[in-house]
Amino acid sequence: MFSRGFCLVPEKFADPARERDLLAEVATLGPKDKVHSFRIPEFGAVAVYSFSEEEDKGELPRQIWMLQSLASDTENYNRIIAAVDGGRLYLVMAQGRSLLLCSNYSCSDFTTAQYYIFAAMKKFQLNPQVSTVRFCTPLSDEEIQSLCNYFRKVDVF
Repeated sequence: MFSRGFCLVPEKFADPARERDLLAEVATLGPKDKVHSFRIPEFGAVAVYSFSEEEDKGELPRQIWMLQSLASDTENYNRIIAAVDGGRLYLVMAQGRSLLLCSNYSCSDFTTAQYYIFAAMKKFQLNPQVSTVRFCTPLSDEEIQSLCNYFRKVDVF
């Protein structure tokens, strides 16, 4: 499950006493929402996240899994992992050992999701022709084919 309330904080600025305040700056929190944190040492960051009271089952949000997968990919220099879920695109990007992006965007269709992916790649000067994009949510054959027109490789897992 993806968390709509999610942010990354550099480890040196992480303060358990301020986690709720930090997350409230980027997400709307309900009074009963529990705020959690999880260290991501590969990127020197702490993920701060919440689920609503009904959603909170002690699970880690999928964004953390995406970041861990990004960090463990040693085959590719440019690494992009994306997911489309609940009308949102979740996107993480790294180049070498540097985390470039961990964000989410509202998207009503796959064309809009592609727009955000390419806009982020342009911002960080990543060449799709030498990059692999990995999706951790299902794609149709048409969506895969559309991505294959631009990327060196497209993986869906």
